[in-house]
Parts: sequence; C-alpha cells; structure tokens
Amino acid sequence: MRPLITLVSLTLFTPAAFADRTPAQRSAAPAPTAAAPVAAPAPPSNGLASIDLLTIPEKCHPMVKQATTPNRMLALSARITLANCVAEAKLATLQLVDAQDSVQAVDDATAHSFAILDEVIGNADAVTKIVAEQAKAELYTNMAIRMLASVPAPGAGEAASALHQTRKDLLVGMLAPWRDKAAASYEHIVAIANADPKLVKNPVVATALRTSKDRLRARTATAAAQPPPAVAPTPAEAPAAASDGDQLR
Repeated sequence: MRPLITLVSLTLFTPAAFADRTPAQRSAAPAPTAAAPVAAPAPPSNGLASIDLLTIPEKCHPMVKQATTPNRMLALSARITLANCVAEAKLATLQLVDAQDSVQAVDDATAHSFAILDEVIGNADAVTKIVAEQAKAELYTNMAIRMLASVPAPGAGEAASALHQTRKDLLVGMLAPWRDKAAASYEHIVAIANADPKLVKNPVVATALRTSKDRLRARTATAAAQPPPAVAPTPAEAPAAASDGDQLR
C-alpha cells in the first residue's frame, strides 16, 4: 500500500514543480563553455624590420611573403625587388610638372623604397650590398628622367626654344642632389669591390662595377666641360667710372 501512496504523491507533486518554472526556464539549456582562443604562432623573425602591408601598393603584395621569410639572405634579396616595385607603383600615380613641388613629391614617393634599400645595405653581404647600391643609383637616375620629361616640348621660334632651355636648366639644378646621391652609390660599389677583388669574379658584381665606373667617368667629364662660374669683380678690379667729361665726348 505504501508504494502506491508514494507513486500517487509523485504524480501529484511533479507537475506542480514544473508549473512553478517559466517557459523560458524550462526551455533554457546550459550554454556550452566557449573554448579559449588559441593564439596564432608568431611568424619566425629574420631580424629585419617588419613590413606593414598598408604601406605597400597592392601590386607589390605578392613580394612581401618572400621579403619576410625567415631565411635572412633570401629576405634581403627579395627586399631589393620589393623596394623597386614600391617606387615604381608610387611614382606612376604622380602628375609631374617642372617645379620644386613635383621634385618633393617624387622624394616623398620614393622615401620608403630608399629606407628598404638602406636596411638591406646595412645587413647584407658584400654582393647583396652592391646590388642594393646599384638599385639606389638607378632609382635616382629614373627619378631624374621622369622629372626632365615634365618640361614641356619647345614651341616654334627662337624665343620658345630659349624658354624651353631655361626651364630645363632650372630643373637640372633642382635635381643636383639626386645626381650626387647616385654618384655616392656608384662610389660605394667601387669601394666594396676594391676591398675584395675576388668579388669581381661574380658576373653581377662585374657588371655593377663596370657600370659604376662608366657613370662616374661621365660625371667627371660633364663637370669638366661646364664653364667655370662667373665671378663678380672686386671693387679694385672694377673699371673706373668715366668722368662727366668722358661721358659727354
């Protein structure tokens, strides 16, 4: 008899217990415990500066992977290619005129590339240093070529031709710092090769050395052909002023 009473009691009280709970409480299930996020492993470091993709033109993104590889030698070589790509992509967006503002715009557009090349030169072996120095010199040369192309073509007549030449001469003066920096890179190539004559057996070094010497000789010849700057006469050398009587004669 007692088991029957117990069964009746459970039958009577169990629905009441469920009735005391709201529908939301009855349907709610314990939320699964979220797994703790696993941190992605940091990429192996090659000891070089990190590269921010936001500062790299999209067309150059495929080169970033190799430029950040843990293999230091491979990364350094890849960064030379990356620097050239970045400079080319940024320069292509500029609308240049033969003015100082455009010269500054070209400087700004290539600053990142020169920073990359300088890092390579500071960390690479002798051969890679030479390749990076040559890349710097050629970039300065290409910058000058782009700027000189911004001078409008001369019009018809002597006056238009003279104006064209004047504008070109003024621009050439603005570009002098680039020529000096290119020459400095060529001089560095010669110095590195002279410090270790065995490097010349490398065809890349031999070509860079020959080009550097040719450019430096041409620079010297151009400088020698320039007329010496005019020097204003001192008061002692200046001709005496004509007297009033002489002026009347």
